[in-house]
Amino acid sequence: MKHARWMLIGFTAVTIAGWAIFGEHSLVAYIDKLIEAALIGLLVIDIRKNGGSV
Repeated sequence: MKHARWMLIGFTAVTIAGWAIFGEHSLVAYIDKLIEAALIGLLVIDIRKNGGSV
């Protein structure tokens, strides 16, 4: 399960980077990226707290 969390972090980071380079910079997009950054943060907290175990 630990690998799945890291894959989610990687995928989310790549989508943020892709948006920064190619995406439309609208208000909705900025809100979406804030939510995605929060997702990354929560996943990192979960990995540190639980050691990546279920």
